[in-house]
Amino acid sequence: MVPPTLEQRSNLSLNRSTSSASPHQTQCGPSFKLAPPESAAAQPRFTTLRQHPPKHHQPSKHHCPPKHSYPAPTSRHAARADEKHHESVIVAADGEKKKTTTTTTTMPREIERDGDRTEKSAPNPASSGRFGSALDPDFTARVIAATGRNANPRLAEIMPALLRHLHDFAREVELTADEWMAGIQLLNEAGQMSNDARNETQLVCDVLGLESLVDEITSLKQGPRPSAPLQTQPPTSDARGGPKCAPQKTPTARAPATSTPSAILGPFYRTAAPVLPANASIIHPSLLTDPCYASRLTHLTGRVLTPAGTPLANATLDVWHAAPNGQYEQQDPAQPEMHLRARLPTDTDGRFALYCLRPPPYPVPDDGPAGRLLGLLDRHPFRPAHIHFIVSCPGRRTLTTQLFDAEDPHLEDDTVFAVKEDLIAVFRPADETDPMGARWRVDFDFVLAEAA
Repeated sequence: MVPPTLEQRSNLSLNRSTSSASPHQTQCGPSFKLAPPESAAAQPRFTTLRQHPPKHHQPSKHHCPPKHSYPAPTSRHAARADEKHHESVIVAADGEKKKTTTTTTTMPREIERDGDRTEKSAPNPASSGRFGSALDPDFTARVIAATGRNANPRLAEIMPALLRHLHDFAREVELTADEWMAGIQLLNEAGQMSNDARNETQLVCDVLGLESLVDEITSLKQGPRPSAPLQTQPPTSDARGGPKCAPQKTPTARAPATSTPSAILGPFYRTAAPVLPANASIIHPSLLTDPCYASRLTHLTGRVLTPAGTPLANATLDVWHAAPNGQYEQQDPAQPEMHLRARLPTDTDGRFALYCLRPPPYPVPDDGPAGRLLGLLDRHPFRPAHIHFIVSCPGRRTLTTQLFDAEDPHLEDDTVFAVKEDLIAVFRPADETDPMGARWRVDFDFVLAEAA
């Protein structure tokens, strides 16, 4: 007998979209208008991912049932696996880490045949036969206890927490087999779509906020945030020692600090981008006269510094961004290979300069599970305009980050939750005498912390 398909068993099936192009995209970039959230004025502009949920948050209708302690492990493996699984770290508003210890799990619930949910006492393990039941209160502890003594140390440390949260999630929402399989199908399809040019599984993590959360946790462990922006004088020469740059009233730069904030890598990074000299253009020469490109041509300059303000010579900037149609080159067959990507060095004064675009905002791809998941959640797909960077230098901690356009309407509702205040840059009109005819100019300094 052929088993029923997922579509027949569940209305949660994530069917592949029949269109590979977003309806929001046009030749020169996405066309859209999205009103800001009604409560935006009353909320902080950017919410720190480490903040606790608001106290007025109310649980959903099917909130977690009362918590109960796990039974004491009965085997030596259980005792070892259970040693750390109650410890958690709370980050206070001032950045101080505080450890707390809890001993909780979720009391299972049974579902009556008529669909009514009732809270019942846990079944007696003995009544479930020799091997007990997955709904027994000690089931999760037994799964944790299965880890052997020679397990990978880091996995042995983190798997108890993962197992507790996974099991408690399934109990809380009363996950069905069809819903579980729909999630498996989503992960399978994301993996099958992923390759060296596009990481769909990473994009799924992005729209769920997971990569931004991991980025924030990693930054917290590495050290304090940089100081606020300060105003500086424009540089007296470009990275090749050429004529003075056009004067600016309030150029944006960064005060020397521990490090520039990081931001997520994103799913469209590619290794081995072409190496270009200072002041080179990452735009293909054949496209420089295209009106969509010419109107966005930007001269990007800045420095790479230590926290003390010392210039870092021979640092490398790996830079990439989307085209005016909102697509990266691996998404768009019409773009040349490695288009709008490059690696560039800093000079002896730590300065860099390049010509790029003022990129547009764009919707994340809707031809895969990440985009369809957003649709099922009734969420918009847009990312604010941004430029990606990986900045590296021997003896310094490598920085993965993004610069965001200060005038973009999606700064406060980025669909992957990656915007940080100190990464917002101002695009200002370029001087009319710019040798490449740039329309815009940005000056931004990157600060690299010392390697651990």
